[in-house]
Amino acid sequence: MQCSIFLRTRRASGQWILSETDNVSTVGAYFASSVKLPPDESVEYVLTFPPELTHAPAPWRVRFFGSVMRVEPQTEEHGAYGVAVHTTKHRYLSPEE
Repeated sequence: MQCSIFLRTRRASGQWILSETDNVSTVGAYFASSVKLPPDESVEYVLTFPPELTHAPAPWRVRFFGSVMRVEPQTEEHGAYGVAVHTTKHRYLSPEE
């Protein structure tokens, strides 16, 4: 499943990185990143699930917390790095968030 992802780390000083997932599962996500993230780095990311997938009247936004498990070099077409993240917890965001 592909969807938009906003990602940030402690080192990024609160700045969000915009990308797109290549794959999402119940335990994590794999996405392209222009920034090389070190393994075991704590990350926070927000996914927006489209109504076509959730059958809800509006998109669902969910904030996830986890850590980087793997980083792989990618082609320029897909971003500089492929990043696999293991998710440890999540929470649904309200429309105001």
